[in-house]
Amino acid sequence: MKKILYFALPLLAVAACNKEQTKVDLQPSEGVYSIVASMPEVTKTTIGLEGSDYKLYWQDGDVISAGENNLSAALSGVEPSSSVTFTFSKAVSSGAIVRAPGVANPAAVAIPAAQVSAGGQYDPAANPLWGTVTVSGTEVPQGKVVLNNTMAMLKFSITGSSSISEVEIEALGGESINGNFSLNTSTGALTASGSNSAVTTVGFTPALSLSDEAVDLYIPVRPQNYTKGFKLILKESDGKYMQVSFFKSGRSLTSSNLAYFGIAYEASREPVDIDALGVLGAEEAGYDDDRPANGIRIGTYNVWSDKDREGKMGERTDNYRYRLWSYAGDAVCALVAAMDCDIVGFNEISSNMYKSGKSASLEDGIKAYTSAYTYSLNWPNDVDSSWWSGTTYDYTYTNGFIYKASVVTLNSSGKFWLNSSGSTSSDSSSGGKRTCVWAKFTQKSTSKVFYVAVTHLSIETQGADDGAAPGEWNLATAKNLIAYLKTRTGAGNGDSIILLGDMNASNSTTNKGFKYIVNTYDDAPNTTLPFTDARDYLAGQDKLSYSEKGYPGTSVGVWNWGSYLKSEVHRLDHIMFRNVSISNYKCYRKTFSVAADESGMLWFPSDHLPISVDVVL
Repeated sequence: MKKILYFALPLLAVAACNKEQTKVDLQPSEGVYSIVASMPEVTKTTIGLEGSDYKLYWQDGDVISAGENNLSAALSGVEPSSSVTFTFSKAVSSGAIVRAPGVANPAAVAIPAAQVSAGGQYDPAANPLWGTVTVSGTEVPQGKVVLNNTMAMLKFSITGSSSISEVEIEALGGESINGNFSLNTSTGALTASGSNSAVTTVGFTPALSLSDEAVDLYIPVRPQNYTKGFKLILKESDGKYMQVSFFKSGRSLTSSNLAYFGIAYEASREPVDIDALGVLGAEEAGYDDDRPANGIRIGTYNVWSDKDREGKMGERTDNYRYRLWSYAGDAVCALVAAMDCDIVGFNEISSNMYKSGKSASLEDGIKAYTSAYTYSLNWPNDVDSSWWSGTTYDYTYTNGFIYKASVVTLNSSGKFWLNSSGSTSSDSSSGGKRTCVWAKFTQKSTSKVFYVAVTHLSIETQGADDGAAPGEWNLATAKNLIAYLKTRTGAGNGDSIILLGDMNASNSTTNKGFKYIVNTYDDAPNTTLPFTDARDYLAGQDKLSYSEKGYPGTSVGVWNWGSYLKSEVHRLDHIMFRNVSISNYKCYRKTFSVAADESGMLWFPSDHLPISVDVVL
């Protein structure tokens, strides 16, 4: 019993058993007892990619069992088929439990901890099938059985340029995914019996060669509730690897589930935090790039101020220095160009990025890749500001934007400070610590007017030294933003507005500012200009791309550290909207390396990932 990749393979619904059958032995026909065994029906109960099903086929060498200690002859000379005839030398009783692959004890299931995969097929022992024989006919009785699946299935479509020698998968909640189990021959349920483990390895013979064309890998897992999801490690023979975690908020899998994930493999020799989401590769390609008619692509990117990078570097002498702007600046600019947005809002632009000695200013760096943009950067310029509790830097967190003058016309623009008191707003710092930059545009193809605002709210813990409760400054700056956005821009309730930036919103219970903006904070309703979060909206409409679904943590967690992504709760960057239609939410995951970095580390250009959506006015 093997799997052939004619197409994708899916998980099969468990069929009901007939428990009230009269025992009838098959009578020999020329000394041979026979059973027609059929694979389970294909179902479409997939997770991650609609219609990504699979089929199982019998092949030469397959053996089934019917009852205890009664193995069939191995198949020989058969074309891959979903239904074949097996022959037995011993009588088979109606009601006997059939197992595939064949075993001596039909109620005992042993799922191997070390599996072997060859030719793109999984180890048959890892996906045991079962069913109950029925008998038809009297002159030449023949047994029939439709098998059922006992396992759920994980499918990974992997691209890259390496050869994978082994993968390891672990249930992070400690649930057993291999070992010894008892099969309930009425329900198909598996109960742990004896030793078992939460870790399974799969070796490849030959090695799994990756290319730009996705290679499908299937790993059966026990149907159950996985409280903390899984960790998958893909390994090369020389020790390079990549780690990806998924379903970290928990997922219940049944024997009807096929969970699908797309992975772009890129290796790292550095240890990866088990609580992180793993090193992921460049993905500026691979998205559905079907822009809607008259659509405007709008993105936001916190590029991580070089001054902040240098401050965090401190006295460190390790390879962390390769994250400094002099190394990362070019990768930031290359990624901005690859996004190909019509408008991009930026956070954390400091004037140091424009001083001599840097490898590329943001503007000059982007110009090295494309001449498409007009620049409105570095607002409100450097201001001595105690922006962080008790810490003074010679800059403030600056916002700005770029736009394609071939697509939109800039009618007017401006800025204002956001004060932590939430009571005033001005053109100069009044202890505001945060700002908003806004612009009024006209789309050239439609002559429609719209507004874009770029902001960066206080973090949830900011203000503690001043006696503020957690999240209070975040809420105050959000209130200040909404209160003055309407009066400063001149936008009315019926106008189209897109709000971009780092909301410092981790979607936690303390995150009051983001909830206020989208009017889900019950203690302070936002009735002035309530916005809708783009990703939340598209997720609710089931309109996220398979890449976004395939990386549940990474597509949501757009804040990272070092060379790995933080957990799902750290979605700090948002695109929110009013009175527009949106589609194609994207989170861009690009890494870079430095030739002088002997560790071979893959770094993210910023500690944030950029995102974009397509907007129709």
